Order: sequence, then structure tokens, then C-alpha cells
Amino acid sequence: MKIYYPPLVEQANELIDKYKHPRAQAATKADIYRLLVSKQLLAENGAPTAAAVAKGYVKDYYEAADLNFNAFLELYPVFTQFDSALFRKIGGFWEIPIDFKDYLLAEISQDTFDYDEQIALESYFSERNIKLK
Repeated sequence: MKIYYPPLVEQANELIDKYKHPRAQAATKADIYRLLVSKQLLAENGAPTAAAVAKGYVKDYYEAADLNFNAFLELYPVFTQFDSALFRKIGGFWEIPIDFKDYLLAEISQDTFDYDEQIALESYFSERNIKLK
């Protein structure tokens, strides 16, 4: 039976693997889950707590409809490095052309972006039901 962990647990596990922290290497996903719940950063249902958001441990990427472009860039600052002409508001949300989407997905798979940029892009694509892997 496969156990599915909340995204925060998966992200913490990826960071441990990426940076090979010696004290954390032996931690399992279950250990990470229990730690995040005990520190009140994660609710038992897997959702981040209000405290985690307030302390800045978790960013809320909720994208409301009809954001102006500057508000969109505040939510997803990773896009400030790209030409604004690539973006079009469609159905109240800022969308990108397919070839640019394909370019970004290829760059993500090659670990071109830093951690925060990667998370922002994953959130952007997740909101649009686009799978990364």
C-alpha cells in the first residue's frame, strides 16, 4: 500500500535529500509529518496551519480571478524575468502560450530554477491542472 503525504512533507523530504543534511538524512516521511504536526505547522489532515502561513513558512499561492498584472507578479515573482507580452488574461486568469509552457516545464525538469521559483511555478501549473512529471 502506498502512503500519500501532504505536499509540505514531500517538499521537506526533497530539501533533506537535496541538501543532504546529516542529522536529517535518516528521517522518514512519517517522521517529517509527525514533526510538522507537533510544531503546529501542519494540521493532522495535511493542510498548513495559519501559524505556518503567518510565520512565512508557507506561502499561500491562491490566485484570485481578475488580478491585475502587477498583483499576479507579486504572487508569482518568478515571472518578472520574462517578457510581459507572453502573458494574456483569459477567463480572468493570466495564461501563457503552449510553447512557453513547454519551455518552462523543460527548465523545471533540468532544475534551472531556485527552490522558491520552482515552488511558485509548480503552484502556477497546479492551479491549471498541468502535471510536472
